[in-house]
Amino acid sequence: MFPLNRFRHLTIRFFLISWMTHALVLGWGAIAIARIMSIVPVLMRWSLYIWATPLALIVIWFGISLALRISKSLIGGSAAY
Repeated sequence: MFPLNRFRHLTIRFFLISWMTHALVLGWGAIAIARIMSIVPVLMRWSLYIWATPLALIVIWFGISLALRISKSLIGGSAAY
């Protein structure tokens, strides 16, 4: 079929595309929340508090998920089948 290097290249490309798709979906969600917060006066009052915790958690989650995906692809790519 494919040489090992070509297969590994396709796997890494798929990994990056799927990770970026997830990032875009969450980004669109953040834009929607920002739009809602700019319309509702009560949410405008607490906007800093509302944004601080979810953004911190999203950054931590993305960092951990990226590290896990990279380590899985490296471990899986180096194993002999």
